[in-house]
Amino acid sequence: MRLVQPVSDYISTTPEEEFKATFTVPFGSSGPKNYFFILVKFVRKQLPDWIPPGFEEYVQQLSEEQVRLADERVKWIQAETQAFVIAKLKEKLAERFFDVGVPKAIYVKAHQKRSDDPAESRMSVENYLDFLDLRKIAESKDVWPLFEDTLSIKLPEERKGKAKYLTWMERINEVRRIPAHPLGRTYQPEDINLLEHIYSELRDRL
Repeated sequence: MRLVQPVSDYISTTPEEEFKATFTVPFGSSGPKNYFFILVKFVRKQLPDWIPPGFEEYVQQLSEEQVRLADERVKWIQAETQAFVIAKLKEKLAERFFDVGVPKAIYVKAHQKRSDDPAESRMSVENYLDFLDLRKIAESKDVWPLFEDTLSIKLPEERKGKAKYLTWMERINEVRRIPAHPLGRTYQPEDINLLEHIYSELRDRL
């Protein structure tokens, strides 16, 4: 009973969306084993001396796997989001996609960054967009209908009823700094949950 009660308390008090995010096991992991050890973590909050066989090894292995997978998720989310935004603008606006579909301040900044590159290595101007530029583009009134069904992703902690759910892009922009500048930075459990949630949503929608 002393092991069951912490689990029962967690299940009965945790919101459904948070519960789902916690028990989304990374692709390639062994589901039942991971579910068990996730529950062990909750039990150990009340019974810290209980260390079932294999738990310490699981913590170390999971940490290494999660870092590798989180790095992959960050790259995938950034690349696929940008590719989608540009593709939708081109589909709607053709060759005028950057002139018409991009807010002026972002337009100027991207062209400035491109001009700062050596002429022989310059890429197409859309490659000079920052990740948060994609949010500002997507939420622009004139093009928002192109993105509302795909990029409006509600986070578990957000209230219902908002017109646009794009806060996830700000969160991803923060998390992406971890692999970009790893010294002194580590993924936190909430970062892992965020990446799995956004990856799952985008994979299904794109």
